[in-house]
Amino acid sequence: MKLIRSIYPGYCKGVLAALEKAEAARVESGRKVYTYGPLIHNRPTVERLKKNGIIPISSPSDAPKAQKGSVVVISAHGAGSDVVASFKSAGFSVKDATCPVIKKTVKAIKASERPVIIVGNPAHAEVKVLREAAESRIAPEPSAPARVASRASSKAKSAPKRLPAAVVSTVKEARELSNNPVFDGADIAVQSTFGTREFDEIKVVFVRKSRSYHFLNDICSVCIKRRAEAAKIAQEADAVAVMGSPESSNAKALAELAGNYAAGVFLLEGPDDIPELVSMFETVGIVSSTSSPAEAFEKTAEALEKL
Repeated sequence: MKLIRSIYPGYCKGVLAALEKAEAARVESGRKVYTYGPLIHNRPTVERLKKNGIIPISSPSDAPKAQKGSVVVISAHGAGSDVVASFKSAGFSVKDATCPVIKKTVKAIKASERPVIIVGNPAHAEVKVLREAAESRIAPEPSAPARVASRASSKAKSAPKRLPAAVVSTVKEARELSNNPVFDGADIAVQSTFGTREFDEIKVVFVRKSRSYHFLNDICSVCIKRRAEAAKIAQEADAVAVMGSPESSNAKALAELAGNYAAGVFLLEGPDDIPELVSMFETVGIVSSTSSPAEAFEKTAEALEKL
């Protein structure tokens, strides 16, 4: 079998930084460290962390009472301000390992004075963080003449008006929202690991509707680079092994992209996941998601070369 290896194995910088922060906290504290949800979307890594005393929890109440006051690390995907506040009020020391790419998007959303549309999976942790940032914004105060008119029309002081925000994940949802005048000229932000093709199709919907929409960010450049390479490898190979967990958005995006070209695509977490039918293919490519360790990539590549 001929094997075509990716030149981008292992974690991205954001994931690596999150792991290093959690592991350093464990050493410094000398006690169990908690993470808000899985630190990254990779099951073998999360299991390894558990064995080393780094435990995922979904709320302060999940930690044993004897461990209150411990460190909790916010995952690479981030967390809402309400989540952070709940841990702090419960006595946890909070360490933020949110990916810098996501932090930059949150900052751009909070600075926006327009309606905001978020493109992404509404159930994904990152999208929840982006949505909270968008929904927390207060509309700017009206100009002086508008203020006078407003006061004249209403004696009661109204609550602060929040700026509109919405999440879309499909072309159909984008078309429906593009027809809503409330979101004319909205700022648009995208989940950093969202599918490239899906985002391109959704962008077309908004751009065709109006040139007044403004895009705050793009899909993570590291993800884009890896996807471009995966497409190239898939065109040269009969099958492609994608290193990553089913929970990983960027792993699933790589697998979907490779499936456009290669006859076979396999999502693997390690060499033990290699199916027997891989040996049927003469040329196999191997690529890695940003949340899969380089060690798993190397071990799987070595196992494939022996077939």
